[in-house]
Amino acid sequence: MLPLIIEAGIRSLAVGTIAGLGLLIFRVRNVRLERAVWMAVLSAALLMPALLKIPELRIPVSLVTSKAVIQ
Repeated sequence: MLPLIIEAGIRSLAVGTIAGLGLLIFRVRNVRLERAVWMAVLSAALLMPALLKIPELRIPVSLVTSKAVIQ
């Protein structure tokens, strides 16, 4: 159970970082849009442990590393 929580936390942090950088890069000043983005990030973070239980959404590490080594 603990590895699932740790992985969900890391993925949620990545989603939040990408969203925050996207808002900064595109210089979003619309408060409603910013709030909608952060609500989506919060929703994704709260759903992340449940989403990780779905096998179609997970990428095995061995596939990622083996394809990177071959290329």
